[in-house]
This record gives sequence, C-alpha cells and structure tokens, in this order.
Amino acid sequence: MGSCRVPAPRISVSAVLLGAVLGFAACGAAYAGRDSLVAVLWVLQALLVLAWLAFLGVPGRPLGLVIGAGAALAADLLLARQAPNVLGALAGVLGLAFVGEVIVLLAWRHRTRVTDTLAAQTSGVVLACGAACFVALRHAERGRDGAVAGLLALAFGGIAGRLAWLAVRRSDVGAVSAGLVCWVAVGA
Repeated sequence: MGSCRVPAPRISVSAVLLGAVLGFAACGAAYAGRDSLVAVLWVLQALLVLAWLAFLGVPGRPLGLVIGAGAALAADLLLARQAPNVLGALAGVLGLAFVGEVIVLLAWRHRTRVTDTLAAQTSGVVLACGAACFVALRHAERGRDGAVAGLLALAFGGIAGRLAWLAVRRSDVGAVSAGLVCWVAVGA
C-alpha cells in the first residue's frame, strides 16, 4: 500500500494574508468599539462562509453565501445588544437560516446533491454565527481583552495552518497525517 497525496485546495497565499490582515483589523476594531467590531467581523464571517462553501464545492454557493452572510449580520446585530443571556437568541437566527436554506433548496429545478448542499450551508451558517460570539464576549467584564486574544489566535492560527499545509502538501504523508499536522499547527 502506498501513501496517498493530498490534493491542495485552490487557495492562494494572498487569500490567507487577506484573512490575517482582516483578523488583525478585527482586533483593532475590538478595541475601537462595538460598531467597528461588527462591521469588520461581518466581512470576516462572509469570507468564512464563502471559503467554506467553495472548499466543499457544493452547488448553490451564491445563495448559500447570501443566507450565511445574512445570518451572520443578524447574529452580529443581535449580539451587539447589551442584554443578559443574549447568546440564547442565536438559536432563532440559526433556525430561520435553516428554514430559508430548505425553502431555497426545495425551489431548485434540478435537485442534485441537496443533502450535502444543505449540510454545507447549515455548517457555514453555524461557523459564521459562532464567530459572532466575539461581539457578545466584548461586553463581558474584561471581555475586550478576551475578544482581542481570541481574534489574534484566529489570525495567527490561520497563518500557521496555511504554512503547515504548504509544508505537507508536497510530502508523501497520508491525508489523515497531513490534516493532523495542520490541526496541530493551528492549535499551537
């Protein structure tokens, strides 16, 4: 049995640098104020949904991006309120996004790959809404420091993950080993 080569995704180094720059911009926005954090974070969330859907290669990416970016904006604005127990309100955003995805998929004329498209779009919405928690974290006591630390970790983790992927993609390690190396690099 030979080892398998892992196909490299079509993501350029400039896309990773753009993500890192936006991550650092989000750190600065977390210090600047709630509204600037919402604006910068929404761009990051839209790029996250777009990259997730493109990586999975499912049909219906434009509609998935619209639903994901809309859910991310709704989550950001909802969590920007300074109310106790506001994270529970994300369930409504996730539920409405799921219903919207199902309606869009039922309206397709050529229903192919519906299940994996629904799974990809739903997981993209969950990723984007999870990132919205940085807005709520900023409201907590010493939350601004926590939000900045988390955003810095994401920016550096993205850079480390991309560098690890570039290092192992040409080697003869298996797919599981390559993924493990990238996850360890991101975790470090």
